[in-house]
Parts: sequence; C-alpha cells; structure tokens
Amino acid sequence: MDAEVSAAKKPKLDPSSGQSPGAGKSVATDAHYQAASYALEVMSSTNGTRTHSIGSMFKSDKISFWFYDSFGIVRTDDSQSLSLVDQFEEVAAIVVAIACCDATRLGVMQGVTPPKGSKYPANFPPANLTGYTIKMPLPNKRRARQPQMVVTLDKPLFCQYALVGRHTTVYTATTSVAVGRKKGRAVIVKLSQQAKGRKPEQDFLTAALGAGVDHLPELHSSMDLWSLSDGIRSVFLKRDPGHSEIFEDRILRAIVYTQYLPLQQFLAESSDAPEYIRLMVDQMMECLHDLRHKAKIVHRDVSPNNIMIEMRNHKPFFILNDFDLATFVQDNGTRLHPASSKHRTGTLPFMAIEILQDMDTPLPVAKSRRIELQIAHRLRHDWESLLWVALWCMLTMDSDVSGTELESKIVSFLSDWESGELSTIADVKTSVIYNSTRAEKLVPSRFRGLIPWLKRWCRVVRDGYDVVSNQRRLSRKEIISADRETLNGTITLEKLKEALHASEEVSGEEEEEEEEEEEEDLSEDCPDILKSGASGYKSHMTTGTLPFMAIEILQDMDIPLTVAKPGRIELQIAHRLRHDWESLLWVALWCMLTTDPDASGTKLESKIVSFLSD
Repeated sequence: MDAEVSAAKKPKLDPSSGQSPGAGKSVATDAHYQAASYALEVMSSTNGTRTHSIGSMFKSDKISFWFYDSFGIVRTDDSQSLSLVDQFEEVAAIVVAIACCDATRLGVMQGVTPPKGSKYPANFPPANLTGYTIKMPLPNKRRARQPQMVVTLDKPLFCQYALVGRHTTVYTATTSVAVGRKKGRAVIVKLSQQAKGRKPEQDFLTAALGAGVDHLPELHSSMDLWSLSDGIRSVFLKRDPGHSEIFEDRILRAIVYTQYLPLQQFLAESSDAPEYIRLMVDQMMECLHDLRHKAKIVHRDVSPNNIMIEMRNHKPFFILNDFDLATFVQDNGTRLHPASSKHRTGTLPFMAIEILQDMDTPLPVAKSRRIELQIAHRLRHDWESLLWVALWCMLTMDSDVSGTELESKIVSFLSDWESGELSTIADVKTSVIYNSTRAEKLVPSRFRGLIPWLKRWCRVVRDGYDVVSNQRRLSRKEIISADRETLNGTITLEKLKEALHASEEVSGEEEEEEEEEEEEDLSEDCPDILKSGASGYKSHMTTGTLPFMAIEILQDMDIPLTVAKPGRIELQIAHRLRHDWESLLWVALWCMLTTDPDASGTKLESKIVSFLSD
C-alpha cells in the first residue's frame, strides 16, 4: 500500500481493499472496527511518537491479540485464540510479557533522539517529540566544512489522521546551522513513513527545480531514519517468509523545509480571499503544467494541506508542497516505472471523479497478486483536484457563516466528500460538474462573485468527461491510440485559462441571456388565471412520486420562487410531457436494478439498495 486516503474518518484496515472499510457497518457495533478506531486514535493523537499499537479482543471467553502499524494489521488467527478459562496460564503469561516490554517494543518512535538528561515520561508514550533531535546532512556544497547539523523539533503542526499509511507528522524546528536563501527563516521537519519502493520526495523536487519549475518549496536537508522491518515487523517476516511478496516495507524519512503559511490560515485572515483563490488557481495550474511537461512529474495529491503561501513583494506566492505521492511519467502521460503500490494515491475529498470511479471498480490481475488499476493518473486529474480545492475554499473560508443554518448545510454537503463511499463521492462531484445548483446555493455571500468563474471551469471539465464517456465505448485497439492525456484537446492549459479568464462583460451578457430565457419560460409556464392576478387555487407543491420525478422538477421544488403579488409561493416550471417521459426513464432503470432474483443476498444487492436509498 502506498498511501492512505488521509482525510477519511474511517480507518483503512485491509491493505488489499480499494474501499473504505466497514462500509454500511456501525463502528460502535462491530468489535473489529471499534478496536481499529481505538488504535486509530492512539496512532493519530500522539504527534508521531508511536510506530505501532498493540491490542486485544475478547469474544466470549476467547482472547485474540492484534498488532497495528503503518503497513496494516497482524492478528492471531481465530483457531489460535486462547481461552481465558481453559488456557488462563498462557493468557496471563502474554499479558505479563506485554507489561514487561520496553519502550521500543511498545512502539516508541525510532530514529529520533530524546533530549539529553531528560527522564522518560511516567506514562507511555510521550505526548510529543518536542525537544527531540535528529542529526541530518547539510546541503552538498557545505558538507566539506561541516557534514552534519542538529535539527531540534519544537511544536507539532500536523499529525495525519490515519491508521495505515505514511503517518505524516510535521514539527516546527531549529537548526544548529543557518540554512536557506534568507538566513534566520523558520523551518519545519516532516516525518513520513513512505513505502520503500517509492522514490524519496527530495528526488522529485531536485528534478523539478533542475527543470526550471517554479512555485516549489525550498528544501534544506533530507535523510532516511529507520525502516519498519528493523522493528517488530521483522519477526513476522522471519516466521512467514512466504508472505514477503506482499509485505511492503516502509522507511521513516525526515525532510527539512522552509516554513510557509498554510492556505486555510491565509485565506481565512485575508480580506481579498476571493481574488486570492483565483490567483492560487492560476499559479498552481502553471506549476502543475510545468511539472508535467518540463520535469515529467505528476503530483497526484493536490489538496488544501499541500498548498502553502509566501509573501513576495507584498503579493502572495503560492507553493505546491508534499511530493510523497508524485511519480515520473513518460511523454504520453503514463508511469515511467511500474506501480509499487497496491492502492490509488491522493486525498479522497479532492480526487478526480474518474480516479474515484476507477478505485471503486478495480481490475484484479492474478499475475502480480496486486490490484491493477485501469486509469493512469494524469495532469488533467490534478487540475480537476484543484477545482475541488477551490470549491472547498469557497465553502469553508467565510467566518460569518459560523453558527448559521448555512454552515450545517455546508458541513452536510462536504461530509459526503470526506467519509462517504467512493461511489457516493464520485456521484456528488458529478452532480456539481453537470449541474452546480446545489453547490451554488451553499456558497457564502463573500465568495458568490466566484460562481460564474467556477461554472465556466465546470463546463470545461464536463466537456472532458463527455469525451471520456465516448472513449469508453472504443475497442481495446482503438483506446490505445486515443488521446487520454488532453481528451482530444478538451483539457489543456490554454482551454482552462480561456475559460477562467473570460471577459467578465461577456460572461455577464451570457448570464443575462440565461436569465431572460428563464423569464420567458416562466411567463409561458404561468397559467392565464395567475398572470391576471385573479383569484384561484394553485398548489404550493409539485405533485409526483419522488424517486421517479424529473431532475428539473426536483430542482424547482428545492428552490421555490417567491411571487410577491399574490403573496404565495409560485413554482417556476410547469410539469410537461417531457418530464413524464423522463420519469419513464427512471422507472425503466428501477426495473433493471430490482427485478433480477439472482442478485438477492449478494454484494451487488447491497450496492443496489444503497444506490436506490438515495
């Protein structure tokens, strides 16, 4: 496994699965997931002080033992569970052995040195790594005079909420030797347990900087500190060497950067946040484009946490951070090296729709005993991730929304991004791309001026997915020669810039034309008795059976138009023949999904039920 879905609030337990664990189950009622949630809290709330967690679980009088680390889970097989009644001596011996473990065996972080003369805390583990030190190499040009510097960790800034994966932790730090272009600048240390088969983050940065890519962080030092196989995990390898093929070792890597301002903090404190979102998008689009075409690198993890800011000449200069999941690509956009990971990479709420759909329907390849995914992660997917970052900023960066009804609606909408099933997240995003009405309603007043800009961007992405849909109908031979990189020139930097920088006057005229058309439709839809203001009965509700209603009618019910003259709610759209025909479409689909008895009791049935419940 290369990387976990870092923003998901459910622990990812099974390294071979492509979905969130426990789908459709309550963590509180399933013992396995409840135990995993405890381990998740232990690993995520200790600021990088733990390498693993040990637990036990009772089922009737049987006890099983569990071990959690950044690779996954090792547990006793059900057949090896011990009976507290019949095998009390063995159980007691194991409990005593665990109690006698030293800090290393209990999971204290390796590769960092505690402060000199400090006593070990009375409670295990320490609350954080403040005061711990790491000896790290100086930049090449200075190593001849002084090969190493001492990096002292200070305050924890970030600890990844995940049970399995990189367990990324970030600390502010000080160095024994001044580093960087501007001496005295604050630095941070990033500690991350990366898959051993992956290229180190610094290799991508060095290549990108050498190729002339801008908007990248300043790197001061990096080194590997410790391997997962150096610890307790090595015991499992020795006892079961036959599983070494699927065991994925991880290395704790430390990297020292200049400290920058986080995107969320900058936008929340800025009075010009709407314009800065536009500027951020422009700069990041250029950066991602140059990474792909100058350095042959695709970032693959565009998210708010990975975009930083530095003020240069009194203007914000946005910086793309965190190259843990980046990959080198060939000219056609496919990976230069075979995948070392069994999973997709990225941060779930900001992944492109096509990638989410691909994760939801993986293609098993027996030869490699891994999950081989069908769609290559391309530049256009990173650009789409940037769209979701922009929308997320528009929805969450207005403090005036706090405590209002709008805030609860925004939280509900975004919760589908953060912890929903893969198919649910993809469906929510698809609805935004093809009809942004729901998302538009949630945008706070501070950012409503960005809605036309966002809609133009959505149109470009929608055109791209129309090409994707057509390409899926091609034969295997035809798809090889198809343009998967730009989708026949639909998704290019030029097309995106043209849409995002369209003249506001032209955009305004288009909006006015749309409004005039809507008004004409409204005048046609209103009955004569209502146009004249005469008294008469008019229902305030559109009638029909909800699951089979036409999309336009549902949207109309959701956004009623207040008509002041008669003093009542007047709906905009008349129910027409075309709406009944559309209802017939939903009836046909419903029949196709529900009338096959062979699906009863299968996993497919549960997916169908979940889909139709919406």
